Amino acid sequence: MPPKPKVYLANAGTIKRLLAFMLDLLLLNLIVLTPFRGLLNSSLPEGDFESMYNLMLQNDGVYSTVYASAVAIALIILSYFVFTEWKLGQTLGKMMFGLFVVAETNGRQEKLDIKERVKFWQALVRSAYFVPIFPLFFLIIIDPIYMLFNKNGQRLSERLSRTRVVEMYRWM
Repeated sequence: MPPKPKVYLANAGTIKRLLAFMLDLLLLNLIVLTPFRGLLNSSLPEGDFESMYNLMLQNDGVYSTVYASAVAIALIILSYFVFTEWKLGQTLGKMMFGLFVVAETNGRQEKLDIKERVKFWQALVRSAYFVPIFPLFFLIIIDPIYMLFNKNGQRLSERLSRTRVVEMYRWM
């Protein structure tokens, strides 16, 4: 009987993480944003930002349509990241690059085990930057900057949620 390979977890590289995130955004663009484009294009005229802004200020119907669309898009995107990381331990982009989200225990990474998956609250905190409200929206800027200066390559939202993105290595 051949020996079982040993499994090791290591922090995922920044480039792999970025590529996985870009792939997730591309998929979401195709699946989520495309249906809303028609609605928004019919509500907003061609023009610069100022003319669209003025139209929304003058017309409550246009403002309501744009606002409702933005909230719906944000909720769908947030749900995608929260539920895939909570239930599967990875998004589709992370799957393509062999990355996993794991919870930490006292600063250590837990074993990759279905019972030790990220909890719902952790997945929600990890994805808080998709919530389009004032303080959380700044995480879009703060998270990547924090990641560059963190020794483990963690985003601020990952530190707060006590999670990490890891790669799995197997050795005999």
